[in-house]
Amino acid sequence: MKTSKQKSPNTTKRVKKTTKNFQHNLIVLISTLNFINLNLKKYTQKNILYFLNKNLERNKQNPIKLKTLQNYLYTLEKKFKITLNYCKHLGKNSGSETYYKLKYEKEKCYSIINTYFKEKTNNKINEFLQRIKKFNQINSSVKWECINNTNNNIYKYKEYRNIYKNSKKTTPEKILNKYLSKCNFKTEIPSLIMNLETTHKIKIYHLRNLKHIENDLKEIDPKKIEKYLSNAIKENINNPGYLCKFFKNNGYKKLINKIKETNKKYKNKTEILKKILKEKIKELENEQYKKEDLEKFFNKTYEIYKIKPHFIIEYKKYPDLDKLVQRAKKEICKIQDKMIQLKSIKNNIFSILLEQLRHKVDNDKLIPTLKKFIENEPDLKYSKVFDNSYYNNLIKIVS
Repeated sequence: MKTSKQKSPNTTKRVKKTTKNFQHNLIVLISTLNFINLNLKKYTQKNILYFLNKNLERNKQNPIKLKTLQNYLYTLEKKFKITLNYCKHLGKNSGSETYYKLKYEKEKCYSIINTYFKEKTNNKINEFLQRIKKFNQINSSVKWECINNTNNNIYKYKEYRNIYKNSKKTTPEKILNKYLSKCNFKTEIPSLIMNLETTHKIKIYHLRNLKHIENDLKEIDPKKIEKYLSNAIKENINNPGYLCKFFKNNGYKKLINKIKETNKKYKNKTEILKKILKEKIKELENEQYKKEDLEKFFNKTYEIYKIKPHFIIEYKKYPDLDKLVQRAKKEICKIQDKMIQLKSIKNNIFSILLEQLRHKVDNDKLIPTLKKFIENEPDLKYSKVFDNSYYNNLIKIVS
């Protein structure tokens, strides 16, 4: 029997081809632009691409696509500031007018590009050397002595490694700060807990219990919670479980009832919603917004949020209330702004009517009658000026 020889698998890896040299391509592009500007009066980006690819093929390089050429032209103008790029679309199915002018001579443009890339390589080397000096590291790996070498002392290596490990260890203060950053506390009690003269473990227990209480009392103001809890924490420093155990078994319900004394009237969520909206109307009224417009706006919001009042009641959790206030400020004008608008309308109408009636009536009679007429009119409109309704009424009054 003939034994079929199996081909051994090719274990050798393929060598990666060299990538396009960006620096070289830019220099070739400058030479092509110089050639095109000397020989052609009108040209497009496709013409530039054709000549550039021919030059690259002579140098045994791969051709370039149109999008890469556009990127090169953009870098020459914005980054290197060598060219003046002009491109104008002439319309549908009529192409575009392009012109790329070199600011300097061809040789000077080469030198600007070469100096940029040379500085880039020098900066990389300098940064690498500084990193080695500072951290004694190469490519983010610690520079130790070789372990396999018998001449080196292994004990030195172990000591160095222990020092490096200890430097990375987290301190208890770091753990506390990390815990505080994760828990978004509403109150300012965490600062009080951090200043207590106890161990770090007990401080973490205090913070954990505080977070549980804050979650139970979401609807209540954080300032009211601070009044009742700050004294209890100071009295029981070494008993972190005191907060949860005591309040849940004995005084937790009493504390909630004390804090909710103001909210006894508002049993339903819809009533709480009304209260919040009224408070916002008062705030915006103090900022000189019109009360009638505010009431109209917030009555519409009440009808929308009747079914889902928790979006406004829990305003610290949901952003709906803040967005509504911003929208109200945009839509509703201030009282001062309205007064300024009315003044400008009055002045404009006065000047228009004065010019219309100047030739027919004397100024001594016309000006006082005009002033009275504008003041007595409740709603001044430009449309009535253009319809000549104001003009006809004034002629009747004067006659």
